Amino acid sequence: MTQTQEIIFDNYFATLRAEAFGEEVSLVPMSPWKQRQLERLKTVAAEAEPYSSAAVYHFVSGFQEKRRDKIYQDERHAIDTSIETLNLLNLIVYNIDHIERLGISVPGIIALGKYMRTLGARIDFVKFDRWTSRLHIRNMTSLLASILVQTMNFERSELPFMYKAVRDARLMLCAQLQGNLSGSTLAQSTRLMRFSPLGLLGFLRKKTENVLDNIEE
Repeated sequence: MTQTQEIIFDNYFATLRAEAFGEEVSLVPMSPWKQRQLERLKTVAAEAEPYSSAAVYHFVSGFQEKRRDKIYQDERHAIDTSIETLNLLNLIVYNIDHIERLGISVPGIIALGKYMRTLGARIDFVKFDRWTSRLHIRNMTSLLASILVQTMNFERSELPFMYKAVRDARLMLCAQLQGNLSGSTLAQSTRLMRFSPLGLLGFLRKKTENVLDNIEE
């Protein structure tokens, strides 16, 4: 990444922290051209499919989806039901689904950060830890947490679902946003294979089904 790009992204993430979390930030002075690039970046990043707390999100992988549904049904009927923990899972699934289909959702990352800052103390992380293991999503939750740490200045201690730091999480997000700006995309299968092999299988299955449907038409 060039120095110019670094300045634009540093200011972009600082602006997000100020707007979303009320952090006091200092922006690096920019030329009119850089400012225009920053505004384009904001527009492109905001085009992600919005998260709705009223919706129930699903995995692309049928295997993961069956387990998610069982977790959801069991928890709803449990004596010690934790709605906050189910809502966190739903938000995580939204982010994973968005990554597997379209790429990292900046609004989704911010929504996750806000949820942890406001309701994190009410979450049953013993249950959530068990769920992340059953759903095989610990690589993905670690990616989401690493993005929050590297771009939104979260502490690792705020994000118990960060099992392993993803050192290039910020670079991955920047590369995706640059690709969106230029009209190109990252190699989606490579990204999925690294963090979500099950998601990759589900994604390829969907692609194959779509191709077959188009042939039949």
